[in-house]
Amino acid sequence: MPRSKEQFEKIRIRTRNKILAKSLDLFATKGYDSTSASAIAGACGLSKSSLYHHFESKERILITILENSYYDWKEKYGVADQFDEPRQELKRSVLASVQSIKENPKFYKILSELQEKLPDTEEMQKLIAKISSEKMADYASLFKKMGFKDPLDEVYFFGATLSGAIRAYLIIGENYPIDEIVNRLLKNYEIF
Repeated sequence: MPRSKEQFEKIRIRTRNKILAKSLDLFATKGYDSTSASAIAGACGLSKSSLYHHFESKERILITILENSYYDWKEKYGVADQFDEPRQELKRSVLASVQSIKENPKFYKILSELQEKLPDTEEMQKLIAKISSEKMADYASLFKKMGFKDPLDEVYFFGATLSGAIRAYLIIGENYPIDEIVNRLLKNYEIF
């Protein structure tokens, strides 16, 4: 009996997800530049032409990984569209993000390392600019509602401090006092 459209779609989605997962592993272990399309196809049990049927290029795979991880993060941990108390929303977003990082340190470490070595293409730069501007706008809206004179300046300070703490946690691991650092940061905003 021939497969239905629904069955073909399930296979297509499963194959794409496998390509993304195997690519992330390869990018993490070998580096983006050292990972070939042939290596990705081989890790997935596919021919190179089958790989290109699902993704037009290795860069498209990386862009999809970054887009998916950002939108997943934003949906689960980002600043809510509607909130009553900006300080509590800031606390919720930050603590949820840190908890996610603590639960999935390998994934975030891979993502962090990949972001430092992204291909310098127009499409990649557009994606990074879009993600950065969305995150900055979300946090700026919080700081504006908290009464900061220059919310964007506060976003830069807050973001640099939080990013530094997260980066240190990803490098040092569980011995790094991330909870204490984050609580100290949040105290600056009279949250605790």
